[in-house]
Amino acid sequence: MTTLAEVISARLAETGWTLAQVSERSGLSVSTVCALRIGTRGKRPRTDTVEKLARGLDLPPDQLLELVRDAKVARGL
Repeated sequence: MTTLAEVISARLAETGWTLAQVSERSGLSVSTVCALRIGTRGKRPRTDTVEKLARGLDLPPDQLLELVRDAKVARGL
């Protein structure tokens, strides 16, 4: 299963964007984007956070929300 952190890292590599650029585009702090990228931002990011992140990464929100839902199911949450 692909994780949210893996999608963020892949998208940064694909676009060449920095964490600061994604932060600016999404409205999330750089520290939040960084924590999500390395997987330390809690086990269940809020829906609005994932939607903002999707906007910052120029990805469909449903794509990231599905990853989060799948991860929750896999952990039995």
